[in-house]
Amino acid sequence: QDVQVPVCPLCNTPVPVRRGEMPDVVVGEHIDRDCKSDPAQRKRKIFTNKCLKPGCKQKEMMKVICDQCHKNYCLKHRHPLDHNCSGAGHPLSKAGHAAIARSQASSSRTVTTSSSGAAQPADSPSSPASA
Repeated sequence: QDVQVPVCPLCNTPVPVRRGEMPDVVVGEHIDRDCKSDPAQRKRKIFTNKCLKPGCKQKEMMKVICDQCHKNYCLKHRHPLDHNCSGAGHPLSKAGHAAIARSQASSSRTVTTSSSGAAQPADSPSSPASA
């Protein structure tokens, strides 16, 4: 039998090919994924997520999306106050939103005092249970 194993032209390593597969396609996939040569590694870009803040040229490995305007920024400009956020309203952090929610919840819950002097929420029954 005449079986030939193709060799990668960049790293000179043999690339295994199964029956029925095209050697050119398999070598191309090897170059795209597994090749250890310098040109192939330079071709793969790791830092591809560019910061959208005007004037910033920083790139990150992962996307850092703003919760309010849903745009990608670098670690330095990830907070809404750092990139002049164009999201709804004025920029607030998650802690700021939580503080506003707590203050609104406590102001909506009015407290009344019964004749015994104990504080009870307004939505609970204030009359004693009848037997």
